[in-house]
Parts: sequence; structure tokens; C-alpha cells
Amino acid sequence: MNGSRSLLVVSALLLPSSLMFGLANRVFVSAATGRDANSCDDIKTPCQTFQGAVAQLNPNGEAIVLDSGGYGPVSITQGVTIEAPPGVLAFIHPPSGNGVTINAPGQTVVLRGLTVNAGAAYGINVQAVGVLHVESCVLNDFSLGILVNASCLVLVSDTIVRGCNQGALLQTPGAGGMTLVADSSRFEKNAGTGIAASNNAAAVAWKCTLSGNGEGVNANPLAFTATITLNDSLLTGNTISGVTADHNGTVRVANSVVTDNAIGMRAMSGGVCASRGDNTVEGNGTDLSGTTTYSPR
Repeated sequence: MNGSRSLLVVSALLLPSSLMFGLANRVFVSAATGRDANSCDDIKTPCQTFQGAVAQLNPNGEAIVLDSGGYGPVSITQGVTIEAPPGVLAFIHPPSGNGVTINAPGQTVVLRGLTVNAGAAYGINVQAVGVLHVESCVLNDFSLGILVNASCLVLVSDTIVRGCNQGALLQTPGAGGMTLVADSSRFEKNAGTGIAASNNAAAVAWKCTLSGNGEGVNANPLAFTATITLNDSLLTGNTISGVTADHNGTVRVANSVVTDNAIGMRAMSGGVCASRGDNTVEGNGTDLSGTTTYSPR
């Protein structure tokens, strides 16, 4: 009988915390005092990692960061909010692989106040999602800052993507479509492109800065379509171009400043640069390359 009880105790210790304690709508996470074996729905007994916290959440639950520190990479397979409040530095520094991997078809995922820092793969890798919100985040030094490889809506606000080989790349193999809306965000010092769209992708950037990249934006649809729309934005210091429309891609620019780039706006291989008359496109090595159009609406 005592042996059976001992076996039950050992088995309980080996169970994942989510099974031991049940799932919660809200959990807490602390790099300083947390343990993933805790029942993390109590602020006094937080989890230690984002992965441990997500494992204890019901769909569409919320993980709240309590203090500054490292929280490890996380794979997300359901609707969830991961939030670090102002003044808390919650960083993900993956030893390998992606910082955040999202495979949650049709779900809503919110990442708020996170710093995803320095990895060989992707800062955020979107394999499947309904809507992704990236709010007040910083993504540094990845092969790709944000890779979107699914039909979905991605909303980026008050976020910095910098020092990556590519900033944000939107691509869906074959048919499908995706939309990225970037608001009050910066894409800077990325070796390739700040925002690139291909394969039925559409991107909109409003009040954004695209600076010090190879290209500020590039719409290159390959065998499909791709559009990028810029409004109230600054494109400067890009070493190849501020704006590129390639292979029948379309870039529309309004009320924006395109200056101090190697080429301001270039259209290649049937690409279309549609520039409103309220833009400032001057002070570049070459202001316009290829045919640009203006259609007031």
C-alpha cells in the first residue's frame, strides 16, 4: 500500500503543471521568483518562462509579466495574450531557433511589451494565425524579424524591427493572402528590406520610419500580386532604395518623405510606383528610376 502511495506521489511530481493544477484564464510569470511547476494563476506563485505560462492557460488566456528578466522562446498554438507592462524589460533571447513561433489557425494572439533579441532564425515566425497584434515590442538581430507565412492579419504598432537580415517579410506559398498594417513603427538598419511583400501579400505603413535598410520597402509578387501602401512615413538612408516595386508589384506613397536614399523610388520589371503629389521625393542619389505615376483620388 505504501509503495502504491509513493508511486502516486512520484507520478504527480512528474506531471506537467498544467495537468496538476488545471488551466486558468490568467497566469503570472516572473524571471526572478517563478517556477513552471507552480500553480501560476496566483501572483504569489508565478511561472518562470513564457512556455510554462502558456501551458497553463485556457484558450484566449493572458500571461502577465511581473518583473524584468529573460523568459525564453515560446511556441503558441492557441489564442493568447503575453503582456509586459511599461517599465518591465521582458526579453526572449533564444539559444537557437525562433524567438516566438505561432501556429494557431484562426486565433487571436497578442504580444505586448516584449524584447525579442538576437537569434539565428526568426524573431516572430507566423505559421498560422487569424489575427496577430505586435504592440510596443522590439525585435533585434535576427535572420528575419517578422516572417508571415500564412493567410492572416498582422497589426504592428509602436514597434521597432532592427539589425536583421530582413525586417518584415510577408509571403504565402501559392494562393492565399495576408495583410500587415504597421502604425507608428520603425524598421531600421536591416541589411535587406524593411518591409517586403510577395505572394498575395498587402502591407500598409502609416507614420512609420524605414531608415538605414538596404531597401525601405519592396513589393515583389513573384507569380501573384503584392501591394504596399505608405502614408505619413519617412524613408531615408536606405542604401539601395527607399521604395522598390518589382515584377508587377505595386507601391502607393502619399504624404511621405523619401530622401537621402541611393534611389528614392524605383520601378522594375513591370512594377508600379504610384506617388501622390503631396510627397517629398528629393535629395536622393537618384530620385526616380523607372516609371512612376500619380493618380489623385
